[in-house]
Amino acid sequence: MNAPKNTHPCFSLEAAHTFARLHLPVAPECNIKCTYCHRKFNCVNESRPGVTSAVLTPREALERFQEMKTRFPNLRIVGVAGPGDALANPEATFETFRRIREIDREVDFCFSTNGVALVPHIGEIKALGVKFITITVNSRRLDVARTLYAWAKDGDRVLEGVHAAKFVMERQEEALETLSALGVHVKVNTIYIPGVNDHEIEDIVRFVKRKGAGMVNIMPFIPTPGTYFETFAMVSRETLRKVRERMAEILPMVRHCRQCRADAVGNVLNERPAFVDGDRVRELSPCAGRNAGDGDGGEAFRFAVASGNGYLVDLHFGHADDLLIYDAAPSAVRFVERREIRKYCGGKERCEDPGERMANMLEMLSDCHALLVLRIGDAPRRAFEAKGILVVMTCNRIEDAIRENRSLLDGRMAANA
Repeated sequence: MNAPKNTHPCFSLEAAHTFARLHLPVAPECNIKCTYCHRKFNCVNESRPGVTSAVLTPREALERFQEMKTRFPNLRIVGVAGPGDALANPEATFETFRRIREIDREVDFCFSTNGVALVPHIGEIKALGVKFITITVNSRRLDVARTLYAWAKDGDRVLEGVHAAKFVMERQEEALETLSALGVHVKVNTIYIPGVNDHEIEDIVRFVKRKGAGMVNIMPFIPTPGTYFETFAMVSRETLRKVRERMAEILPMVRHCRQCRADAVGNVLNERPAFVDGDRVRELSPCAGRNAGDGDGGEAFRFAVASGNGYLVDLHFGHADDLLIYDAAPSAVRFVERREIRKYCGGKERCEDPGERMANMLEMLSDCHALLVLRIGDAPRRAFEAKGILVVMTCNRIEDAIRENRSLLDGRMAANA
């Protein structure tokens, strides 16, 4: 039943350079309520777990797989990552896999889950040959878990408070123990929330190692509007890096995760999203560039954004390996691509010669009207502004920051008219 780990782009950086993956959003329901999570379905401009532009039926999922297979010949992995929990919707999840298996014997299956409903479905998991499973484990302490889980379902019973927390932790332990003997590649996702579970990250990693997990993905918490934790601070990039380095001494760490959407498709390292639009799949493609309009009579401006999680403007320009490119028209903000830029400041040696790198940066971003960053040095800021590119330092949701600064660009154009 086992499969090489290096065929799954989320489990292996090597595979991320080689293979595409497809998430099919057939699982809208969830059997626990995480207090940091808000599953907003109809949004094509956000990139975070729990987001999808539509929920598909298994039949629609099969059609989408067939279309995406033609677009991505290197498609190797098909997974269910929500927008709820794959095993809170077992009929839809397993029917989707069965339909795909009838026409394709080569593709591998995966799904992500909180683990509480895994053991009852172990027979179906074996029968379908699911080879990759991700379980999210955020705490092994009762006092912490009760703040993270508002409720949990045990069949028809709804548990709350400490009872919900204890139930989740017990079921996750059973799930890990069961999978350890099954030959499945198990990855554990742990969401790092400063001031909440940051003090027990090592305990979590050691626990899941004992229970058979093969790797851990420590993910930065995304403050999401409408949740209990919406005003909590994110972990800094540097702190997260140090934590991952320490934990890598215990278990292999996933470092290339993009915290992608429930309907993601393509290459993890260079996302080109395709979304469901009505009854068909629509792939977002780049606009023509700096002088492009969107057909509604208005000007479209192109933004480059420094973001580590695809949700907030949260990176220093000098630390960004890539930038997210968006086109903003009067009526819509559209994601275009993830553009590799080669980190501006990569260490002492490279920082001794900023002129050549700055020239390369200006060339790579010559189609952009604005650059949104958490911070930026004076020299690169002046260089961009000299080329007419608006530079804005902010810590805001990407779409909100783009809309706010689009009006500045409108004003600039009106003043120059």
